[in-house]
Amino acid sequence: MPKKRGRAAKPRAADHGDLPNRIRELREAEGLSMAQLGARMGDVEASTINKLEKGDTLVNTRWMKRLADALRVDPIEILFAQPKMRRVKVVGAVQAGVFVEAIHWPHPDDVYEVAVPDAPELADIRLEGYEIRGPSMNKVYPEGSVVVVASIFSSREQLVSGARYVVERIRPDGEREGTCKLFEIDAAGRRWLIPESFDRSFQPIPLDDDAFENGELVQAIGRVMWSVKRETPDYQANFGAARP
Repeated sequence: MPKKRGRAAKPRAADHGDLPNRIRELREAEGLSMAQLGARMGDVEASTINKLEKGDTLVNTRWMKRLADALRVDPIEILFAQPKMRRVKVVGAVQAGVFVEAIHWPHPDDVYEVAVPDAPELADIRLEGYEIRGPSMNKVYPEGSVVVVASIFSSREQLVSGARYVVERIRPDGEREGTCKLFEIDAAGRRWLIPESFDRSFQPIPLDDDAFENGELVQAIGRVMWSVKRETPDYQANFGAARP
């Protein structure tokens, strides 16, 4: 005789999404009991708050909005902790092949800010941003991107093969070409600044001591730590940041 089947257990709502849930963490940070949080939300029972915290009740978008309003956070923070951000000034533009008096913008009104994660290891390092213009790095940085660099003068870091840098090429008359390039050391120990472009007219630049004539100087300004987009109505840009 076949065995009688029992009723299948009802799956917990959290099993479907397996998403993190920060309700208890945020509630305790506000110093609220379950009942007090429920009261803030408009007579929600403490037992319902308990089920939401444990995942017995699915935290859908409706609950996220109500919880976020009561806990004074963005709705996404009900599920995910948001990284602490650091604002960085974009102070100039770089474009391969174009020599100018200075790569830094002369007018303060041209300077704007972007946000990047507040990395603890860079807390004491000066960060600044530069707009990428032209196609010399368009495989990785489309024109209009902003690269955020850790200042070489602040970090005193030696150039790292495989990293990208904003560099200046300075003529004896003082005019400067600012550019962003990949730094590589080849098998023979020679140092190169390499463009990453779909335009093959951009060629690698050697950094050997005898590579430049007429007294030109090449110096690194900073190592690229993030690339971002300016947040403007024109770009509708992503204000977050990505590692290079």
